Amino acid sequence: MPPDEGNAPRCNFDSAATLKNFFSVAKLRKEFFIMKKQKFTTKQLVLCAVLAAIYVILSYISVGTNNFKLTAESLETLTTAVTMGPIPAFLVGLVGEFIHQLLMYGIDVTTPLWLLPYAFEGLLAGFIVKKNLGNLTNKQIIPAIICGEILLTALVTVVNGISAIVQGWGNWPMIIAGIPLRLGIMAARIVVYILVLPLLYKSLKKVVK
Repeated sequence: MPPDEGNAPRCNFDSAATLKNFFSVAKLRKEFFIMKKQKFTTKQLVLCAVLAAIYVILSYISVGTNNFKLTAESLETLTTAVTMGPIPAFLVGLVGEFIHQLLMYGIDVTTPLWLLPYAFEGLLAGFIVKKNLGNLTNKQIIPAIICGEILLTALVTVVNGISAIVQGWGNWPMIIAGIPLRLGIMAARIVVYILVLPLLYKSLKKVVK
């Protein structure tokens, strides 16, 4: 069953304020400073490790070509965001994608770029839900999913274009031509995540307390 929305606080998602905070360097530095002072429980650390491991596994379950990929590893980044907040989600996306890149492709000049999309998706989604962390409703989770997936798709498209040029397997016209398909895949993921993520959140929020 989805979280009970009858007695829960209303969603007060302010997209403009959230994006302003997200792109504020001072705000990000404050978040990392708070993380240093915060004492994570053993359960939280284990959960982050498990989610990062599942991320890597899901990254191998995919269908696609160099120009696009149908996969669901971003679900683990979003799951971390709604259960533990922006910084743990950032780290799960960063570490999970690094391990995936290392095992799948090795290290090259584009590897650092590929770490950014999933890490920043987790960071943005975490910022969106941070004020109500631990007491989220479906309506508060949905904006995190939508905004996170839009940012992810945009960043992956840009990084894919850079990789295509640097590695010589494609060009920008080819990348641009694949945007409609990318948007379709993004929309499908959003629909699935809206159905699945509230259930995962309900199951995991007790673990991180």
